[in-house]
Amino acid sequence: MARATATIQTSAPSSKKKIVWKWQSNLNPWNENETVEWTRYSDLEIQVIEEAYEKNEPKVEVGDYILDFKCMVQMGKGNRNKQRRVKRKEVNAGQYLREERFFYAEKPVKSFESGSYGGSHFIIEWKHRNDSLLDPEVNYPEVVVQAVKGMYLFSLLSSSIYIHFLKVF
Repeated sequence: MARATATIQTSAPSSKKKIVWKWQSNLNPWNENETVEWTRYSDLEIQVIEEAYEKNEPKVEVGDYILDFKCMVQMGKGNRNKQRRVKRKEVNAGQYLREERFFYAEKPVKSFESGSYGGSHFIIEWKHRNDSLLDPEVNYPEVVVQAVKGMYLFSLLSSSIYIHFLKVF
């Protein structure tokens, strides 16, 4: 009896890297008996922190905190004695997932209007910022159009359900 064999090809995981910044979030970060916990900054905060870090700035303000790159700590603006460790970590971009998908706006860009290369300034800027996560086979302007259409249809459906709900009660 002949035996059939199949070869399965899998693509190699992405070797592109992304920088992630985290702050030590356990209750007392200086207590060595506690289990160390780290919480990732939001994507927008990471972008601000990394830009300052790459410019070799000694410190950067993020919200109510100041990050000191020399000491690698975060301290409160109102109380510099309240400090927590921070760390910068390089992760595989293919395994990186945004946690704040719908909570933080991306850094504003100039316009949604048409620009060079046949796309909008917004899409071109977004592609530039997220190059490590992009698939060259995907038509991202079309993805944006379809997403907007989906949100619009969802809002229509939601409002019609709400109006029906009001009529019933």
